[in-house]
Amino acid sequence: MNPPMPGVANGLTLLDALYASPVVTVKLTANLLDVSKAAANTIVARFCEAGIIHQIGEGSRNRSFAYSEYLRIFDDDAARP
Repeated sequence: MNPPMPGVANGLTLLDALYASPVVTVKLTANLLDVSKAAANTIVARFCEAGIIHQIGEGSRNRSFAYSEYLRIFDDDAARP
């Protein structure tokens, strides 16, 4: 059995956390995963590149990122047939 790729556990942890809290920041991600802000920024960037989350708002400090596809489930307009 092959060992997991580096970062996979952190990615899975973040993905799981997004269901409970679909809006995150780099600081929150760093605290959640117990990693440096630089490492959290890398993980968040990878999630953005994969289209899982995207930055909401503008700016380069205190950025927030949303798991929009998940949030869309709870949108009143999306729930209507």
